This record gives sequence, C-alpha cells and structure tokens, in this order.
Amino acid sequence: MKYFKKLHPYYREAVKMAGALYLTGIIGLAWLHSIPAAWYATGPFLLLTGLLLWVFHENPQRSDLFPVIIAYLLGFAVEMVGTNTGWPFGHYNYGKILGPALWKTPLLIGFNWFSLTYLIQASLHHFKINSWLGTTLGAFILVFYDYLLEPVAIFSGMWTWHDGQPPLQNYIGWFGLSWVILALYRVFGFRPINRLAPWILLFQTVFFGILGLTII
Repeated sequence: MKYFKKLHPYYREAVKMAGALYLTGIIGLAWLHSIPAAWYATGPFLLLTGLLLWVFHENPQRSDLFPVIIAYLLGFAVEMVGTNTGWPFGHYNYGKILGPALWKTPLLIGFNWFSLTYLIQASLHHFKINSWLGTTLGAFILVFYDYLLEPVAIFSGMWTWHDGQPPLQNYIGWFGLSWVILALYRVFGFRPINRLAPWILLFQTVFFGILGLTII
C-alpha cells in the first residue's frame, strides 16, 4: 500500500483502471463462465492489456522493437512446433478462443509470450533484480503463473491436452522457453522500465487464481 501511495497520481489512476478491468473480468466470467461466447473476450482482453503496458513503457527506443519481435517469433515458433509434434510441452491442441491460427497455432500466442516475459522483465528491473539469478527467478514465476492458468485455459477451451491434464513436461517446457526469452532480453540489454508492470502481473495472477477456484 505504501508503494501505491508513492506512485505519481497519473500512475495511480492507471493502476486503478487496470484493477477495475481485471475485477470486471473476474466477476463477468465467474457469472457467465458457462456461456462459451463469454470466453471469446480473452483475445481482445490480452491485446488491451498489452496496449496498456506499451503506453506506460518508459523511454521507448527504436532498438526495443528487436527483442519484442524476437520474443514474439520465438514464442510462436516453439508453440507451433509444440502443437504439431508434442515437443517441448507435451501433446495439446488449441481451440478457437484465441482467434485466427496458423499451422494450428493462434497468432496471438506469440504476443502472449512477449507480454508475459515483458511483465516479468519489467517487474524484476523495478525491484532491481537484474542478474542471471533474476532470469531464473523470472522463469520460475512464469511456471507458477502457468500452473494457475492451466485449469482456466482447459475449462474455457483455449487449449486441450490429449491426456486431459498438462504433463510435467509442460512445466519444464514453460521454464525453458521463459528462461531463453528472458536471457535474450538480458543479452540484448532490454531492461524495460514500466511502473504498471508489477501491478498487471499481480492482477493477472489473482485473476487466474480466483477463476480457477470459483469456476473449476
């Protein structure tokens, strides 16, 4: 709470707006979760979050685009291999919730990998954790995030696992890809400053945690 009060009023209003957005999502999906059409808001919701983050990206540089593109392409490429071969995450298939797909892989999924790793990188930088140990910590945080996400994603039809539930291989794959993208950020010197990032990461974690408890 002290940290929130120290924020500039401009950022406090943004945090309140983001909090209201996620609270609306929790209430709406907790109420309408049995209606398949309600989950189609997931894609626009992710894009809106990404846009909000980019608006608050401090000191943007043209060179920032390179790691962004790398994260998107790498995330999409690994997911494309995963959906078609079962490596590195295990055997799964995407549904239609996340929008248009190419080679059985939603185009939005690369953006999601960038968005999540950006949130972690910006949050670690905010707390001055910029070592290789921080990269490993960030990968572990994303594995925990996926652990909360999986039940909601399966329930909503974002994706399905051939065995019904994600295997251990999935979490190992998540750790590996997260670590590689975060490591590339470090190699390219991409250390984004974004005061909204820790709050968005918190809201998203709470969002999937509460939905997992209320609708599954």
